[in-house]
Amino acid sequence: MRDVVKTVLCFALVFCVVLFSGCGKKESEKPGSADTAAEIVEKVKVRLEVDISKAVSAIKAEVGKLDVEQLTALVKKYKSVIEERKVEVEALSSKIQKLDFTGMSSEEGQSLMVNVDNINKAIAALKERFSIYYDKLKELGGDVSGLEVD
Repeated sequence: MRDVVKTVLCFALVFCVVLFSGCGKKESEKPGSADTAAEIVEKVKVRLEVDISKAVSAIKAEVGKLDVEQLTALVKKYKSVIEERKVEVEALSSKIQKLDFTGMSSEEGQSLMVNVDNINKAIAALKERFSIYYDKLKELGGDVSGLEVD
């Protein structure tokens, strides 16, 4: 049981490291380098990241600047992350269901329930942000087939 918890925690740690790591600036990205107009436009485009800490009002303000391609990419990313979180909840829920009453009231059982609750809150926040991008994509006439989430 502890191995599974350690595995889940390691996965979450690796996910966070990959999500928040960046790369250093390339020589051509430093100020004063001669960039073409196309390169400048590419640098100015909105970064396509899944971020549940970003305010909904900021997302609503930014969504008008995105084109169909960017919106589609964001909707797909959010859908993917939501589905990953649902798998985590299912795995933790199955562990909880296997516990008896004493196991449920133990520290490990309580920890599992807190983890499920936290993941469910994250899923709700992701869905809220997903719907903003999804609705804008539909409004612009983008292809939303297969992009719905439950």
